[in-house]
Amino acid sequence: MNDWEKSIEDGKVIKISPNPERAESLVESSLRLLRVVEKIKLDKENGFFILTNYYDIVLESMHALLYKKGYKSLDHLSIGYYIRDILQNAEFFNIFDKYRKIRNGILYYGRKIDFGTAQQGIKDLKRLYKFVKSLL
Repeated sequence: MNDWEKSIEDGKVIKISPNPERAESLVESSLRLLRVVEKIKLDKENGFFILTNYYDIVLESMHALLYKKGYKSLDHLSIGYYIRDILQNAEFFNIFDKYRKIRNGILYYGRKIDFGTAQQGIKDLKRLYKFVKSLL
């Protein structure tokens, strides 16, 4: 049993009827956020903000994909397992998981990130978003 299947078994992912309307709503929401974030010039003061928003764009897009496929995830890690176990992409799982941890550190523990981490994270998350978007 892979981690995605275990997430379903443990109740962290719920099998639902596919919901294309909800998926489309999330896609539109992520696109609105993307348009806003792309207008912001990256600097040392706002790197953490842009990084966390790119993570949220990817997250909303992944939720949209799961709604299309008939799943609802109750945690972010299970979404990462979907990327790795179902989409069979370990590289993008590692990116998602890395920035999941960094985002949580920023939002819940007040951790700071340096400008280089923000730059690399934004670059990585843009690549991940492009991948997810191609599946929608």
